[in-house]
Amino acid sequence: MHVIYRFDVGGMETLLAECIRRIPRQRYRHAVVCISGYSDFLEKIEGTGTPVYSLDKPAGLGLSAHVRLWKLLRTLRPTILHTYCISAVEYTATGLLAGVPVRLHSEHGRNLNEADGRNLKYNVLRRVMALLMHSCVAVSNDLQNWLAEIVRLPRSKISCISNGVDTDRFSPDSMPLQSGTARASQSKRFVIGTVGRVSEVKNHSALVDAFVLLLERGRDNGPELSLAIIGDGPLLPPLKRKISALGIAHLVWTPGSRNDIAEILKTFSVFVLSSISEAMPVAALEAMATGVPVIAPRVGGLPDIVKENITGMLVDSPGPEHLAMAIAEYVQNPGLGKFHGEAGRRFAQQHHGIDRMVNEYLALYDARCK
Repeated sequence: MHVIYRFDVGGMETLLAECIRRIPRQRYRHAVVCISGYSDFLEKIEGTGTPVYSLDKPAGLGLSAHVRLWKLLRTLRPTILHTYCISAVEYTATGLLAGVPVRLHSEHGRNLNEADGRNLKYNVLRRVMALLMHSCVAVSNDLQNWLAEIVRLPRSKISCISNGVDTDRFSPDSMPLQSGTARASQSKRFVIGTVGRVSEVKNHSALVDAFVLLLERGRDNGPELSLAIIGDGPLLPPLKRKISALGIAHLVWTPGSRNDIAEILKTFSVFVLSSISEAMPVAALEAMATGVPVIAPRVGGLPDIVKENITGMLVDSPGPEHLAMAIAEYVQNPGLGKFHGEAGRRFAQQHHGIDRMVNEYLALYDARCK
């Protein structure tokens, strides 16, 4: 049984759906419990026979949600309870009280309230719940070290299973590999793109400011610049207002959530993350698999996948000036984007395939169920 805060558009939810679809049903059957409901994203697991339940947790402590989960666990009698992120870790205790034999937890990243990883309340909660769980999974080396050194979980309970991506679905249009930069340069149009939930931690406002800097410094004979911000979230309306106030709405595409990300990524010349905190973002891996170079801040697990001047560029700060300078490198040198895009595609195929990730989770389940 998987327990998540909400089944909605997101990297973690995408990976959970992939595991549900790809793990053989004769090995493990799944159920998903959503603490706070779900969206149409639920269609990602349609046809898998996976029941989905919502605890409809109210604001506050929500003890009633624990009671509902306890009753559900006593009814379904799962072998494994797998909780995800800080919003669900407390339900490890409910699993223990309900007699679930195996209790696992995964950390996929930190929100803005704990971007530096030192939120005392959250870390104490993790430490206490770790006493009740059998294993804690981190999706990057950075998260693994943080759990051991800052949160102070026993290293014997921590494992690292890095995120994966379907490199068949996310791939360039044709072979030999041709990155978005190369395609865009042929049409004299350069598309700066990003995909992700529009929230504070993603820092999209800085990307918009970087885009304005590029427009101000643009050359008359350079490619036409445009910006694509794909995703929904609480800060999308104010971000749209800012874009309109800056007078650049005709150059910025903000369509909200989309279900055709694989096709949209093929139109990007460069993929840019402006996040304050990240673990191992699935969207960046999808861009790399598509042959698009990635610019990202030097935070979290990003240096594990964005290899400096090999698969993309790392910036020391996700501020507008640093982002604009890195993007300008690709604008001025289309060949560099092609080189980095091809290398990123190879890296994703070799190290971050979806089958590798699913097999590692399957091995973890098998090991804990012996």
